[in-house]
Amino acid sequence: IRTLCGKAKEILMEENNVQ
Repeated sequence: IRTLCGKAKEILMEENNVQ
């Protein structure tokens, strides 16, 4: 499913931005 991949990528990018 593409939406799950997009959500996971967004979450990973947000976590990387925070650190």
